[in-house]
Amino acid sequence: MLMKIQSVFAIWAFLLASYVYCSDITFDYEYKQASGLFYYVDYQFYTSKGYSGSFNTKPYSIASDTGKWCSRDGIFCVQDKNVGSTSGEIILFYANQQKTYSKSQFHKSGSLNQIFDRWKD
Repeated sequence: MLMKIQSVFAIWAFLLASYVYCSDITFDYEYKQASGLFYYVDYQFYTSKGYSGSFNTKPYSIASDTGKWCSRDGIFCVQDKNVGSTSGEIILFYANQQKTYSKSQFHKSGSLNQIFDRWKD
């Protein structure tokens, strides 16, 4: 009986730790050599994966247009609404990972350019 209780507790502790980890993700970003700066940048974590998070936006501001988000599961989107310019980069940092995206890599979706990408949990 004690072993069974310990097993249940271990599973509960693991699930709680996983939830806390996933709900405390922060992305930092910076602009690099971006003429026609990204005046609209946003992200989404898909709730079916249990993600949430936010950008550290200083000194930039973030807007939101969730009605146009992609619906691919398990990934996040970065949106650039200034579709007239394809020069410049956005750099995302997560934990010890760093990824650089060129605006020319964005996928056109309606009036938005979007990046779809997977990051390790």
